[in-house]
Amino acid sequence: MSESPHSRGIPSWVGELITNPGGNVGAFYDHARVLASLDSLLSGFLSPDLTNRFQVANLRQDRLILITPSASLATRLRMQTSEILSLLHASGFRQVHYLDVHVAPLQKLQTEPKIRRQISSAALEAAERIAQLTHPSKR
Repeated sequence: MSESPHSRGIPSWVGELITNPGGNVGAFYDHARVLASLDSLLSGFLSPDLTNRFQVANLRQDRLILITPSASLATRLRMQTSEILSLLHASGFRQVHYLDVHVAPLQKLQTEPKIRRQISSAALEAAERIAQLTHPSKR
């Protein structure tokens, strides 16, 4: 007769993994939730041109770590450090005393809408000429 996972103290469903006191999965889930709320908070605070150009990477003790894909954006974020820290403190993240900004590729999906541009009349005419040359039957 085999022993059930539950009788050996092994959680048998995901909810137990998350709520298991002292479990790593629950702590990881809580940390991810805090990072997501920080990302949302900062996205609503920063100017719209920065909103999709940074990501909250980590929160370690008293440091919030942001990443952005370019050095110029990193500089712009660093210039707003005091405003960002004030916002965090006012929002209940009083433990954050430092802001680190690193240049690295973003991991989140870009949500900026793609802009479809109209093809110019000259480009359209050139494409039609090329089509006629490569496919003479289309004349």
